[in-house]
Amino acid sequence: MDIMMSEYEKRVIRLGINLFRKKIGKKASKENISKYLRQTKEPALLEFLETIDFLVDNTKSSYQSKYSKEIAEFALFLAVNNEQFKLALEGCLSTFTSHKKVKIDLKPCLGKVDSFLLEHFIKYIVKKISERPTYRAILSESYTTRNKLASYIVQNVDLALDNVTEDFMHRVARTFIWFGTWVGINDTAYRHQFYYVINKIGNPEISEIASEFTYPPEKWYINIYQEGQDETRALYAENKIPRHESSLLEEPCVIKKQAEKIRKYTDLYGVK
Repeated sequence: MDIMMSEYEKRVIRLGINLFRKKIGKKASKENISKYLRQTKEPALLEFLETIDFLVDNTKSSYQSKYSKEIAEFALFLAVNNEQFKLALEGCLSTFTSHKKVKIDLKPCLGKVDSFLLEHFIKYIVKKISERPTYRAILSESYTTRNKLASYIVQNVDLALDNVTEDFMHRVARTFIWFGTWVGINDTAYRHQFYYVINKIGNPEISEIASEFTYPPEKWYINIYQEGQDETRALYAENKIPRHESSLLEEPCVIKKQAEKIRKYTDLYGVK
């Protein structure tokens, strides 16, 4: 399955967030959301937020560190301000982390009009993503995945969402959890951070599963890629390599060249 198939869905989510921020105003700004979430005293949520901060501090790609933090904190903000999503968040933290009977202590900060807009934001995201054949392909993989971490999440997600009583919100929460999992296990730019988070805050069972691909920040793919790009730019500046070439460190990370190698060996050996 082509990993680039998730790029459209990620763009839709970014567009939806920007539209929501524009309608809500300062209350939904990045800075205010971050400050609002950190008022909690719930240990599970605090540990999650601290882990997000660690990812930001140790990711060398400024775009990814900024984007990952924004998406994660915005998702938490939405969950806290929607009754059904709040139940889903509490269930996931209780099921997949070492904390039990998690209760989010933050009070909703959105009024009736804002809550109305929030519901429409959720419907917009679901509608735009579900229109694509790629969405159905990603969703279908949840029934066939052999990835141990993904399988564990799929097998336990209904238990985590047991208190979500509205059928539509239950399906939306389940879909969002799977889509996040799918990106986490397949997208090389996010895979190491995803496994690190699960290993760090997960319960003993899921943490052990994630340990197989848990590495320190200096070995994260995105950091090696960033170092490779920096090295390539330095070699360009020194006229040591032509513009169409990459440094030896960046070479394995270039998507175009990865695709060329895949096609080469597929043509040579076929696909089993």
